[in-house]
Amino acid sequence: MINTDTKGLTIENLAELEKEIEPTLPENFPTNRLPTGDLCAHVLSRMLVCTMNSQQNLCGSEIKDFYICRRERDAQIFSAIKSWEEDQVASMADREGYV
Repeated sequence: MINTDTKGLTIENLAELEKEIEPTLPENFPTNRLPTGDLCAHVLSRMLVCTMNSQQNLCGSEIKDFYICRRERDAQIFSAIKSWEEDQVASMADREGYV
């Protein structure tokens, strides 16, 4: 997470957001099992607008809101992946000849 106490999020370090760990979808994962809705786009846009308009980096609350939203979104995605994987394993165990 970007340290908002010192340097914070600025145009110069905006690329740091891309370096953070996010869920990776398994091969053949059905997209209909993903959470639907905004998925933090509104919070991200508010944070980016603040960052671009703030000379003194006064966007700490927007950045915090983005990280909270993203953490919740990622938890929903991980839960969907886990549920799908459990279904996949259960279907494999039901097949004849599976050891």
